[in-house]
Amino acid sequence: MKAHPLTILLLLLAHTGIAQKMPPINRSINATEFITIGGIKQCINIKSADTTKPVLLFLHGGPGESVMTIADTFTTKLQQEFVVVQWDQRGGGKTAEANPTAAPFTLATMYADTYDVTQYLLKRFKQKKLYLVGHSFGTTLGFYMADKHPKLLYAYIAISANVNAMESEQLNLEKIKLKAAETNNEQAIKELSTVKIPYENWEQMFYTYKWMWTFDGKLSKPEDVE
Repeated sequence: MKAHPLTILLLLLAHTGIAQKMPPINRSINATEFITIGGIKQCINIKSADTTKPVLLFLHGGPGESVMTIADTFTTKLQQEFVVVQWDQRGGGKTAEANPTAAPFTLATMYADTYDVTQYLLKRFKQKKLYLVGHSFGTTLGFYMADKHPKLLYAYIAISANVNAMESEQLNLEKIKLKAAETNNEQAIKELSTVKIPYENWEQMFYTYKWMWTFDGKLSKPEDVE
């Protein structure tokens, strides 16, 4: 029986060492891109040492609390084992900058966005499932995916989970009002006096989180997350 020409070629390459000298394939990625989700341009950042690894999609808190610029402080090691994706949701970060006149949206809109981003990533990286991580408000979107689309997930990890949103917001508002009174901050007292839970408009939510970050907000140091 005659050997196939391709077999002979492979044997010659192996014998001469040519095959061993071929450069390794670079599968790393570090990209910030805009994709169309829900009719608008939305920003994603993708980092990984190997794009054949499982996808890990991070859902930030807020709403609107993008962590894209500081994500490396808690994802650098994960990038070795996963395709780590940061997504600026509607109303947050680079997505908000790209859509300054975007129409108001609802939680149902954000549910749909989360599903569409998930499907986009699965199709792009040719995978059937991904890992989903939600933080704070992002856990609301994550719980939706785990409940309605569990077959798309290897696992869902909820961090600082949003279990009872209304009670959490009420307790948060009371704490901020107390801090405003203790510091005799007249502007904070005035603006927070207009806030009602549940929020009636975006301005009330803005005042709440504005003064929450003013009184208590701080970013983690890299050494705190290693």
